[in-house]
Amino acid sequence: MLSRDLLALLAELRPAVMLDYITGAPEQALCQLATKVATFVACLRGATDVQLVVAENDGCYYILRPDLLLARAADTSAVMWIAFATNGASTCCRWADKAECQAVHKQILAVIEALHKFCTLEVSANGRVFRMGDCSGAPILPSLNGWLLGYPVAYLVDAANVDAAATWLSSADLVLHRIMAPCVPLQEVLSRTGNLSEASRADLDMLCSFTIPASLLASGGDSLEGHMQRWLEGVSSSAPDQTVASCSNLAAMFHRVSMEVIPCKHRVAL
Repeated sequence: MLSRDLLALLAELRPAVMLDYITGAPEQALCQLATKVATFVACLRGATDVQLVVAENDGCYYILRPDLLLARAADTSAVMWIAFATNGASTCCRWADKAECQAVHKQILAVIEALHKFCTLEVSANGRVFRMGDCSGAPILPSLNGWLLGYPVAYLVDAANVDAAATWLSSADLVLHRIMAPCVPLQEVLSRTGNLSEASRADLDMLCSFTIPASLLASGGDSLEGHMQRWLEGVSSSAPDQTVASCSNLAAMFHRVSMEVIPCKHRVAL
């Protein structure tokens, strides 16, 4: 998982990855890993320098591509936000309105500005971790995660409705969207070691996944369809349908990006 996620970062397929599958690793070790990977890439023929930053929020660690996040922050329409409304004991979801989208984007900009300042510090490459929880005015974790991890659709929640939203999502009809991008060189390496089962291959091929409530898929109409198509084309443009024998073209290590849409009862833990 870690190898795939690092390659996806380097190939510009993702602006950030969450290391929720790694527990107990010392922060210093994560920082050293990020530095070594960035240094390795700088040595590749034809490669450009890349900066990787280890970040932490509420005990969970991430590796970020600041350049890609800065570019994403410039697009106010990068995410279609799903908001929640409560009426007494009843909760429902809906597409966020313009004012809500502008408000959360302003919160995200505060985080990105703090990240930019962090990256300009000379000591930032010396084992320091970017603390997202210290950013004043930052959105709470579920919303920030959806934006950071590069999803086209994300849940907009706040401290007042996060519990109600989580309860509603735990029993809602959701549609799982899995973004598949096979990395054949990585598959071959794991196959030679005997560590690649069919189940692990499926996990390895999945770049990321996110859910959308089934009720909102119908109400999203052409606007949602166009948004999703543009997003998928943007991701696909970084992964040509070919492979190479070396790492000189990191994006070419991934096959064509595709999206699997799976209706399911899928528990979302906010």
